[in-house]
Amino acid sequence: MVRASSQQAHTMSVEAQAITPTVLWAGRLISGLAIAFLLLDAGMKLVPLEPVIDAMRTIAGRLGFNAVFRYQKYRTEYKQPSRSGVATLDETPIGVYLELEGQPAWIDRTAKKLGYTEQDYITSSYGRLYLEWRERHKSAPHDMLFR
Repeated sequence: MVRASSQQAHTMSVEAQAITPTVLWAGRLISGLAIAFLLLDAGMKLVPLEPVIDAMRTIAGRLGFNAVFRYQKYRTEYKQPSRSGVATLDETPIGVYLELEGQPAWIDRTAKKLGYTEQDYITSSYGRLYLEWRERHKSAPHDMLFR
């Protein structure tokens, strides 16, 4: 399975083997409001604290946003030295995807090295992929979460 297009999202995904990512959490205080950033890092693993997540939900609500879909994924990023593109391995509850993010020519070259063509690309978002998955699995929950 492949996700994305060099002409559209400059992203390509390929179903791949699962690899556990490492996540570094960093927080910032802006006008008394905690804002969390999740950064991938090969050396540290910290988890955001629940109060920070609650604060972000409060901020979004005060700005008039309503949660319509939640999903979880674990992401590992890979980069070649002196290259602009990034390969990311996303582990989701519905599958594992390798995304190629960069310039269209880089995506196409890298996809070709992996044995894929543009006909294999998937341009759907994870939200759309989950809706399609839910159609095939009638008992699936509303949000795409690990259980």
